[in-house]
Amino acid sequence: MPGFKDGSIVKDRYQILSFLGGGLLSEVYKAKDLINDRIVALKILKPEYKDISEYSLRLSKEFYFLTHFNHPNIVTVFDFNYTENSVPFFTMEYFEGLPIDKFFPNGYNEDLLLVVIEVLKALDFIHSFSVIHGDLKPEHILVSMKIDKYGEKEPIVKLLDFGFTEKIAPLSIEVGGTVGYCAPELLKGSYIDPRTDFYSLGIILYEIVTQEGPKKYSDNILKFLEMIIKEKLPFCEEIAKKNNLPIPPKKFSLLIHRLISYNVNRRPNYSYEIFEDIKPLLKKEKGFEFKTYRKSINPTSFIGREEILEKLKNLFKEVKEENKSKVVFIFGDRGVGKSRLAQEFKYFVQVENALTFNFTGGSLGGRYFSLLEQLMRTFSIYNKELLNFKLDLEELDIETAQKELLTLYEMIFQTIIELRKKENRPIFLFFDDLELMDGLSLNLFRYITYGLEKEGIFALACALKEERLKELTDLFKKRETFSLIELSPLNEEETFLLIKDLLSSCADLEQLSSALYNLTGGNPLFIIETIHHLLESEILTFTNGTFNYDKKRFEEFLKDFTAYPTNISTIIKNRVKRLSKEELEILRIGALYGKPFPEELIKKALNYQEDFLYKKLQNLISSNFLKPVISEKGGKYYFSSKVLEAVIQEGIFYEERKIYHQKIANVLELLETKDKDEVIFDLAFHYAQSENQPEALYYSSLAAEKAKNLSLFKESLIFYELKLKFLPKTAKAIERINTMEEIGQLRELLGLYKEAIDIYKQAISVAFSDKEILEEKSIISKFLRKQGVVSLYLGKYEEAINYFEEGLNFEKGLKSETAIKILTDKAFALIKTNRLEEAEKILEKALNLSNNLRKKEERKVKASIYYNLSVLYWQKGEIEEALRIIKNVIEKKEEVPPIILTRMNQFYATLLFTKEDLEEAEKIYKKSYQESLERKSMANIISSEIGLGAISGAKNNFDKARYYFDEALNKARRSGMIEQERTCLINLGYLYSFYDWQKAEEIYQELIGIYEKQPKDYYYYSLSLNYLELLIKMGKLKEAENSLKTLENAKEIIEKFNLEYHLNKSKIIYYLAKGDFSQSHFYFEELKKLTKTKEENIDFQLFSGEFYLLFGETQKAKECAEKTLSMVSDKKDIFVYLNGERLLGV
Repeated sequence: MPGFKDGSIVKDRYQILSFLGGGLLSEVYKAKDLINDRIVALKILKPEYKDISEYSLRLSKEFYFLTHFNHPNIVTVFDFNYTENSVPFFTMEYFEGLPIDKFFPNGYNEDLLLVVIEVLKALDFIHSFSVIHGDLKPEHILVSMKIDKYGEKEPIVKLLDFGFTEKIAPLSIEVGGTVGYCAPELLKGSYIDPRTDFYSLGIILYEIVTQEGPKKYSDNILKFLEMIIKEKLPFCEEIAKKNNLPIPPKKFSLLIHRLISYNVNRRPNYSYEIFEDIKPLLKKEKGFEFKTYRKSINPTSFIGREEILEKLKNLFKEVKEENKSKVVFIFGDRGVGKSRLAQEFKYFVQVENALTFNFTGGSLGGRYFSLLEQLMRTFSIYNKELLNFKLDLEELDIETAQKELLTLYEMIFQTIIELRKKENRPIFLFFDDLELMDGLSLNLFRYITYGLEKEGIFALACALKEERLKELTDLFKKRETFSLIELSPLNEEETFLLIKDLLSSCADLEQLSSALYNLTGGNPLFIIETIHHLLESEILTFTNGTFNYDKKRFEEFLKDFTAYPTNISTIIKNRVKRLSKEELEILRIGALYGKPFPEELIKKALNYQEDFLYKKLQNLISSNFLKPVISEKGGKYYFSSKVLEAVIQEGIFYEERKIYHQKIANVLELLETKDKDEVIFDLAFHYAQSENQPEALYYSSLAAEKAKNLSLFKESLIFYELKLKFLPKTAKAIERINTMEEIGQLRELLGLYKEAIDIYKQAISVAFSDKEILEEKSIISKFLRKQGVVSLYLGKYEEAINYFEEGLNFEKGLKSETAIKILTDKAFALIKTNRLEEAEKILEKALNLSNNLRKKEERKVKASIYYNLSVLYWQKGEIEEALRIIKNVIEKKEEVPPIILTRMNQFYATLLFTKEDLEEAEKIYKKSYQESLERKSMANIISSEIGLGAISGAKNNFDKARYYFDEALNKARRSGMIEQERTCLINLGYLYSFYDWQKAEEIYQELIGIYEKQPKDYYYYSLSLNYLELLIKMGKLKEAENSLKTLENAKEIIEKFNLEYHLNKSKIIYYLAKGDFSQSHFYFEELKKLTKTKEENIDFQLFSGEFYLLFGETQKAKECAEKTLSMVSDKKDIFVYLNGERLLGV
């Protein structure tokens, strides 16, 4: 409903006569100016938006424009004011006209040509100011007709509504009318120029002459847009004839179709060009002048990437029609056009009705903004449970906490999948500047995208081709869903087309293009920046409707810039030097803000007048320094390139930087008073950068807690570190220590182990400096334990034991919970170093001491002690005792956190597997698997699948085993769990070695590649021996010989890992394959001496039987077969048993 009733009085001056209409944000009334006694149109912001500065500013900006546009075809404005309730409004001339489509309700007639010329006059005038209307539609062109003194018809035309982007919103069916008239580049967020308005004019004319257009397709506007994009819009004459309307002249129809070309290069460049096409159609030529003055070059259209765009479209077709998922990386140098290509494709998928989400790698100067934060802010709207995820870092050990973080990742992933199902349309995820992501964000990116298979989701990532992304790319190359596009610079012909598109008309264009190609190597951004540089240097000038360049000065420019290495930065730095002080300040504020910035931020931070600021922003836009972006919250600006942003950042001195950050923080306080929680992170960052100690401390403290509660652990760490930095010297030691503890825990979680130990050491130093804390001593023992636990996780067991022993020295009587935990941790370190007797004594001691704890603490601590005892007995080979203990712990499950309980269950299953109780082990693994699926605990899902794979392999169900290992492998790769990935590959290599040697070889080679970046452990040498035997089987004896030499050179390590038996057996097989029977017999005799364990003895008997049989010693072979069968079960050791039977049969 209209906000005013007829007869209402506004500001004691304007009497409302009637409601004329309204848009998304404003309403227009016919009113009487009681002071000047005239009828006016009154445009007012809707009251509900009065407190939103972006929208108030938009209305005042429209008034500002209209005050500068003194033209007969543009409405005149009178007064800008505010109502009693502070709602902005302005008045303008009231024009009794009809919207252009209502004025021509019956299609084409010759008067339409006269009206179009008047519209072109208005457009030419505003375009001369480097401004476009941006929202042309029938309602914004009012028409009436009068008869002049010669009896000729003379149209009166007025252009209305210079709110420009007021009614532009994200592409959706709900905003059908406006979207139907807006040019594609406006919706895509590309650069816009006069051709944007010409497109809208063309759509209006098409609709008039055919009676078909956005209004007819308002319920399915995407179909209309699709016809334009695919150039399938029927010709005007054809539709006019079908609808029994007047047939427009052929030339006029062709002009309309040029105007509405999807490719901006096919549209006319100037109003004058359109007039030249219309002039021959007029019965009586009318005099008309068009200005040729231009302030800026044309924005570039899409050149040289058509084939790649088509490839992307075809991939998206599979996503949309076959519900497949696709992951595409676009790599290329800075300025080569990655984001431009992505932007073009994004518009296409929007038209194809995809739900789109944008994420960025980060800014060069703003606060840290992780991918996790972006995803949480985006998808918690759809799934509130994401906000309820919590990690108790006190309760969980490092490894468990890190694995549990994967549960949050899985929750986000499942939210995206469920959203796809709910919306029933494709989802498009766009990740820009991937190279700016830190390791944590890249891990999450990998998790989300590597898991995509058949969900109907398209993920596109743009990045510089950097070495740190090579490993990620190599990983994705294994996936059928993946495509890699490497974007090259433009070739010479494409460079010519780009420059022609920029300049439209230029003398000696081919010569200019060739020279710029040689200078820039065809990099589009380099070319564009150079053209701007030439214009600003007045080497390139615009006169008489065309560009010209001073050849002598151009040669000097080329000579100067080729005398030393020139790149995009060099050109941009030269351009930046020409900016005014105010323009440079705008860019500096924007660079330090670190994300698209609202006009209001600049206005308040720099205290610029609105008109002055707008002029400066327009200059920066037309000069290709800034780009405007439209969102639901209003217009914002961002840098045209990362290169420019970097140049601006580099040019800000330290003291200046602090001042700018303070200004930004001050404005954020003013702008966001009601929603301070939303900008708390930004306030903490900017106050910290400004070194405003009280405010930095206050907001860092708030931000650290808020980030932790939202599971944004990297952000939380950064803010805790800032809090520590800004704690005053007068702060209590305990507050400093508590902050350090938070920092240490978060560093542990994020894998910053050395840094965690450092902060724990600092905490101990602070504790030693405070007498009150030093007397208590428990704090010191706690931090020594923390250092020990980190060392334990890093495999530095002796170092860990030292920390634990030092910590125990600060515990009186060893009665506290901390003391007992230290004893338990020390025992675990001793188990790892195979000092089992000592470890057992310590665990028994810890068990006795735990009886003195309070009941709740006692049960938790005992659960941990028993678990470690179970591990100890397993190491000792006392499986029954290990089973008894772990079973007892599991039965008291209420004392153990669910994720740790699952881990204990899996260990229990492992013990059963060792005991060869496969059925019971399988039951536990399956139960664990289901529980982990329900909890979305990815780490435990992987462990369960590995366990089920091992059991299936033991049962000789190789297909099922391979299925489980393949599933676990994909999940481990997706999760970045290298140890689990390696385990899966080792098992798969072993499985394939029985029936697919080629595949087995590929896997073993991959494993060896993985170990090149890691310490070589037992598993490395074990798999190397398996690989050696595989090479021998394949007859690759040369490679086998090299492998054998490498292993022999590591003899000491082989002995350390008790692999001498395996190596010796491999030597026998190698020499047999070579036909060197003397050597094979020698090593066979050696093998007898190396047989130690039961498993080795069984294997030796079976192998000996095969060996004797090979040399015709059948009686010995028979004896070995019988010994083998006597040592194994036909149920539990079926594979060995069958081989024994086979040998006996032979």
